[in-house]
Amino acid sequence: FLNWLKEEHIANRHYVCIAHNGARFDNYLLVKEFTNEELLHTQLNLRGASVIGMEYNNHNFKDPCCFMPNSLDNLCKAFKVKNPKLTEFKHEGKVLTNKNLCFYKPELTFKEFMNLQYNDAYYWKLYVAYCEMDCVSLLELWSKFTDNVNTLIGSMGSYLLRTCTLTNARTIGGLAKKIIDNMNKKDKFKKHANYLKFYEDNDD
Repeated sequence: FLNWLKEEHIANRHYVCIAHNGARFDNYLLVKEFTNEELLHTQLNLRGASVIGMEYNNHNFKDPCCFMPNSLDNLCKAFKVKNPKLTEFKHEGKVLTNKNLCFYKPELTFKEFMNLQYNDAYYWKLYVAYCEMDCVSLLELWSKFTDNVNTLIGSMGSYLLRTCTLTNARTIGGLAKKIIDNMNKKDKFKKHANYLKFYEDNDD
C-alpha cells in the first residue's frame, strides 16, 4: 500500500485516506512498515500515544473518530447511510457477530489465517464481504459528514471554506479553533486578541 502511494505521488495523484479508529490501530500498522527513508517524507501527528494524523508523500491520513467519537455501527445508524456496517453473518448454522468473525480462530498464525481463503472458502467470502462493506459504509459516512460540515461552515461565512475544512484539521477541536481564529482575524474591538492574551497571562 505504501509503495503504491509512493508511485501515485510520483504521478502527482494524492489522496485522503480514511481509517475509523485508525489513530489507535491502522495508523500503527502503517508506521511499523515505514522505512527510514519513508519516515523522511512522513509527518506524524500524535495525541499522547495515538497517531491522530499522518502525511506521507502528500497523502493525508484521517481518523473519523477524532471528529465523531463513536463506533462505525452507531454512526452509520445515526447518519442513516444506505450501506451500513455489517454486524451479523450466518456460518455453519450459527449467527456470528463481526467480533466473532474477526476472531474466528484466534489460535491461527497470520499465515494460517490467510490460508483460510483456501481451507474455509465460505468463511473467507464472509470475511471479505465484511471488510469491503466497512470501506463502503465508512466512505458514505465520511461523505455525508463532510457535506454537512461544509454546509454549516459555509452558513457562517463562505470565506471560511478556504481554510476551515476537514482536510486541514486533525480533530473536531482543531477545526473549531480554526473557525474561531478565522472569524476573528478582523477583530475591530480586539475581543479575540484580549481573549488570547487572558489565557496567555494566566497560563501558569
